[in-house]
Amino acid sequence: MRKHKIIFYFLLLIGLLSISSSLMAQVKNILKQTYFLKEPTNSLIFDFEFKPKYDIKSENNTLKIIFYDVEIKDTNWLKNLPKEIFKEFNIYIEKNNLILELKTYKNFNFKTTTYENKLVI
Repeated sequence: MRKHKIIFYFLLLIGLLSISSSLMAQVKNILKQTYFLKEPTNSLIFDFEFKPKYDIKSENNTLKIIFYDVEIKDTNWLKNLPKEIFKEFNIYIEKNNLILELKTYKNFNFKTTTYENKLVI
């Protein structure tokens, strides 16, 4: 009888852990706002609800940023993308990922850093 109770509680624990991990996987990061700072250097800041998961690739005059598991509540953040630097924006969602393709007027160098829940480019 005691062996059955141990097995029951073990299976119950495994079931609860699997439910909690699946609920955590469904939580999406929300892009709250973007900021563009001109001083001391040009910096584009993406502000999220949680620390973002991302990939960045640069080719010629195009910067491609992929944010994983991101949800967009509104499009107000688009207003702050600098039109004097980026001549074209291609923004789309593929699966649960937000993909930004930003074409610039000229070649550029960039470096990225994360600070709390922000990505700074």
